[in-house]
Amino acid sequence: MALGADIRTTADVLTNSLWLQPGDAQLISNLGAPALRWVNVPMVTELQGKMIVRPVVREDLMARGMSQIEAEAQVQRAISRLSPLTWNFVPETQHILITLPAGVEENAMTAFLMSTGEYQYAEPDYIVYPTVVPNDPSYGTQYAHQRVNSEPAWNITTGLSTNIVAITDTGIQLDHVEFVGLLVSGANSATGTAIAQSAGGAVDDLNGHGTHCAGIACAKGNNNTIMAGMGWNNKIMPVRVSNTSGGSSSLAALQAGALWAAQNGADVVSTSYSGVANASNQTTGATMRTSHNALWLWAAGNSNADLGADNYADVIIVASTDSADAKSSFSNFGAAIDVAAPGSSIFSTYRGSSTATATLSGTSMACPAAAGVLGLIRSVNTSMTAVQARNFLFNNVDDLGTAGEDTTFGLGRVNSGKAVADAYRTFNATSLPFSDNFDSGSLAINKWVYQDTGVTASTGGVAEPSGAFSANVNTADRLESNAINLAGNSAALTFTFSTQARGPASGEQLVVEYLNSSNTWVNLATYSSTGASESTFTPRTLTIPTGAAARHAKFAVRFRAAGNAALDNWYIDNVFIGVPGCDADFNGDTSLDFFDYLDFVAAFSSGRSSADFNRDTTIDFFDYLDFVAAFSSGC
Repeated sequence: MALGADIRTTADVLTNSLWLQPGDAQLISNLGAPALRWVNVPMVTELQGKMIVRPVVREDLMARGMSQIEAEAQVQRAISRLSPLTWNFVPETQHILITLPAGVEENAMTAFLMSTGEYQYAEPDYIVYPTVVPNDPSYGTQYAHQRVNSEPAWNITTGLSTNIVAITDTGIQLDHVEFVGLLVSGANSATGTAIAQSAGGAVDDLNGHGTHCAGIACAKGNNNTIMAGMGWNNKIMPVRVSNTSGGSSSLAALQAGALWAAQNGADVVSTSYSGVANASNQTTGATMRTSHNALWLWAAGNSNADLGADNYADVIIVASTDSADAKSSFSNFGAAIDVAAPGSSIFSTYRGSSTATATLSGTSMACPAAAGVLGLIRSVNTSMTAVQARNFLFNNVDDLGTAGEDTTFGLGRVNSGKAVADAYRTFNATSLPFSDNFDSGSLAINKWVYQDTGVTASTGGVAEPSGAFSANVNTADRLESNAINLAGNSAALTFTFSTQARGPASGEQLVVEYLNSSNTWVNLATYSSTGASESTFTPRTLTIPTGAAARHAKFAVRFRAAGNAALDNWYIDNVFIGVPGCDADFNGDTSLDFFDYLDFVAAFSSGRSSADFNRDTTIDFFDYLDFVAAFSSGC
């Protein structure tokens, strides 16, 4: 309907701006002064006279008892009412994007629409801003990798060319040396409608913020240039959400860009802007996860403010920590926080040249760090679901602050090494018998999925019981095995190995643990040094506990040095887990039968490490002969 020539009240404007439905006139006449729900926060969330509205959808109405015809009629009324103000409709999220008429502000429109009972929410389409705090651009340390434990994760994976991390931001420096070979075609969604890069959508960086975020997540590593991202073989999808040098955007633009990225193959989407605490973001995140198997991460914001209740199950909200694992002074907090990641003084790529760098601070930096870790997790197995990946991220954080989930760090600060190891164990569990004498001179990933940087296969032991190498741990180093599937196994199982202490002072320890079904390490034994450097290896024998806590699909063992200095070395050799005295019981079920023969032949044919029956580090016909001899003799 056309606007009248002399409209003075909010009620008049609403009456003349909407396609009124039955009962609307009475609701408008009953409107009083609206509650002040939406406020303008300069340079954080600014009102712009636009809104994102979602009707109560058909499925929800039918769940309340409406027939399909009744439900569809109500949805149509909700859409039709706003049609004179609608500038876009997003089918996947059912979002109606409207422009407010002059004389009606966001709080009044929300009050009226929600009074009809036909809308799930009506909220501002805020202008939002990159969440960055400028810092010294010459500072070049990458402490974040030590904090999130990147190196153990990189022993397993550095990413996959089929994995895509999308950066919805100010664009990207397309010719930067750290992105060579990593970029896939992106889009520009600054207007609220995504235009593919291939169709002319500009993605070059206008600000620098987007290039900085992309480098944190995925800058190329091991290329002898500037830096390494969290997952440096994953692909980067640039989605530019702003056409201004200041980087400002809108919720509609961010949602359009994130959804386009998910629709076009992104596994992980990172958004480093203000404005996360809005219901329309949750709807978009849920659509991305359920329809496209993608996960959306969003920066918590830099106002040192409480984000309120956790109403955003499908948006991973990331707070910021500093180099000491403390809360960054600027970081927002609250029950909505899911995880934290390093965001203070972060060195990364920048706009301006092919080698430009800068050091910036903000939850803007924490978000792509967590996104890069999540991309690395997803590269472990291409069949991994979004929910599985999110669980690996959440279940393997380092708990900071108050024990358990809290309002400062959420579940905790992300730990790439632990999360990737957990993912690897889930998809690549081995079976009994488990053995390693380390004589390959390396720590095989299919046997040892996590080792701290100082852990090596070393020749430093004296009078090695087999070959020249043993595993070496010192200081507080950890060496963790792959998962060994013990689900349903009730056999008597032994865990044997040999140890030697060289250098530890009296009382310094080697702790041996197993991973229980609750993903918690449980002590099996603790060995204390006498203070003397040993000249022989001591054989050790432990019993694997029975019961569901130990006998599960992801059972693993860990050797951990405790209270040791850098030169306090513990050496470990001849690790074996299985049925005592019978290597030919290949499947470890305590019965020597034809299934053991079949399992050995399968392992031998596929070249699995468990087929190295004589443990000479080479899988060959001698292993087959030795197995047959043991099998034929009944062990």
